[in-house]
Amino acid sequence: MYDIIIAGGGPSGGSAARRAAKNGLRTLLLEKEVLPRHKPCGGAVSEHALSFLDFPIPLEISEEDIFGVKVSYKGRSIVSRKSYRLAITVTRSRFDYLLLQKAEEAGAIVVDGMAVTDYKEDSDGVSVRAGGREYRARYLITAEGAHGSLKRRVRRPDTKKEYAIAVERGVAEDTGVDIVKESKDLIELDFSAVRNGYGWVFPHNGYYSVGVGGVAKYMTKPKLALARFLSNKGFVVDDGARPLKTIYKQAGHMIPVGGIERRVGSGRVLLAGDAAGFVDAFTGEGIAYAIRSGQIAADMVSGNFLNGWGGAQMDAAYKSACKSEFNDNLRYALILSRLMHYSPEIFFSIMIEHASLVSRMMDIPASRSTYKEFLLWLLPRIPKFYLNTPR
Repeated sequence: MYDIIIAGGGPSGGSAARRAAKNGLRTLLLEKEVLPRHKPCGGAVSEHALSFLDFPIPLEISEEDIFGVKVSYKGRSIVSRKSYRLAITVTRSRFDYLLLQKAEEAGAIVVDGMAVTDYKEDSDGVSVRAGGREYRARYLITAEGAHGSLKRRVRRPDTKKEYAIAVERGVAEDTGVDIVKESKDLIELDFSAVRNGYGWVFPHNGYYSVGVGGVAKYMTKPKLALARFLSNKGFVVDDGARPLKTIYKQAGHMIPVGGIERRVGSGRVLLAGDAAGFVDAFTGEGIAYAIRSGQIAADMVSGNFLNGWGGAQMDAAYKSACKSEFNDNLRYALILSRLMHYSPEIFFSIMIEHASLVSRMMDIPASRSTYKEFLLWLLPRIPKFYLNTPR
């Protein structure tokens, strides 16, 4: 009998396991893949996300320090840099494995190659089925990501407007293609790559993560969209004489982008990270919210042991804590996303012409501002920006 079982070994699961073990709970984490496993992701970890970790990221895991961003739209672009770091880039297989090692260091038991396929609640706890075996715990945290099936036992499926589809690949630096690179301290976001989304180029150690992601309703041909984006950015030559050299193959994944108003707990089961839908709707960034929601979920289970709450009380306490922690950021990110996609031509014309807008926006991942503060600054300035933007 464990105090808590965690299904999934991504940032939310690893963070939940470390926190639960440090809180003195008998903790078991079950990960379906054999570790370390590849995870499709751009691999940018913001300062916002790093601020929630209680340990530094080793130099061998942190690949590039990001100080700026290049925002592009229909052939026009603006580059903006800060004197302070916004994010680092990591290879997700190594980053996620580090979080699991830190969970084991705190006393959690981590078992890989063991997919949780089902669970059953009763008055005393939860029975979890994995790998043909049954495990028992007082509580279950589902941290299986956006693709998992367990979360459907707690909340309804997302509609095609509430999740995005992303596809990316790792492209070697030495592709033989003449690519203009401002610097490896920049990430590029191209908002004309796909409808209601963007394409990205993130620098890593020896390769670039290149991908596209957009709202599922409009991403009818994601592989074609990525091929087109690669070509537009100079990563592909037409004659085939210099084929694209890849570090890892093309892969896709889902990203929930519908905001926070979802059910995130039921009885003895709590959802964390992408499984709960905690993702920034403007950028699609979910690592910060995965780490923090995993920690909060573990704290809720720990608090239940101390306070003797019932399941419904713990659900309510967890949802309230998550709302208090990051509801504003997720809600205002969704508002900004809808504002942008309502009139992208106007929005990005303003953004590219007015550097202060991009500079202010960069303070959000740097954990120096919030989406609410940014929108309160932006909205009264939109008429002036619009009038002073060439058309």
